[in-house]
Amino acid sequence: MSAEITNLKPSTDQPLTSAPRTFRDLVARIRSRLEEITPGRYQINRADAPNAGELRQIEQRQALVTSWLTPSAMKRVEARVAVVFLWFPTVGLSADSAEATTTAYARAVCDLPLWAIEKACMKIRDSGATFRPSAPELRKLAKAECDPAYQELADLRQITTAEQYVPSANPERQRVQAMFKKLAADLEGGQVASGLTPLGDVIRRAMD
Repeated sequence: MSAEITNLKPSTDQPLTSAPRTFRDLVARIRSRLEEITPGRYQINRADAPNAGELRQIEQRQALVTSWLTPSAMKRVEARVAVVFLWFPTVGLSADSAEATTTAYARAVCDLPLWAIEKACMKIRDSGATFRPSAPELRKLAKAECDPAYQELADLRQITTAEQYVPSANPERQRVQAMFKKLAADLEGGQVASGLTPLGDVIRRAMD
């Protein structure tokens, strides 16, 4: 039995590491200012948009996440999947059948990064299962490893593709915006939630 099989561990294709807290806070702040125009299409007030340095950081992180979600070569995927079969009974399985099965499993996950496939394989190994999981089950485990990265990538793309606009100098629009900002502040302060101030009174006060 090879060393790769007996000492299965993540390869150099390591899973994505979390971004620094300051960067995550930056992304959260900017995303909170996004306005959805149509499903999947966003805009942002130019005053709230990231500056050149912030945008560069976001684009660099986006490129990194994209690269870490890149699928691996089919042969490397097949090698990892073949390891899983050694943990389960293969009585009656010919060499040709084993190869065909390995290829079928590899095709089910070949669009996912190698590190996610490896982590899925290790979860199967550590689960104590007595039967080999199906190809869809292996894919489900591997994709779950990628989901946080997919979500982060979607969040970053919302920012980098958002259309910037300069609001028109509309006094009524500004008055309404100010009213709702004050209302939001009052709500956040717990005046309504605590039951001390009726919601109608808070709205009327914001409009004054």
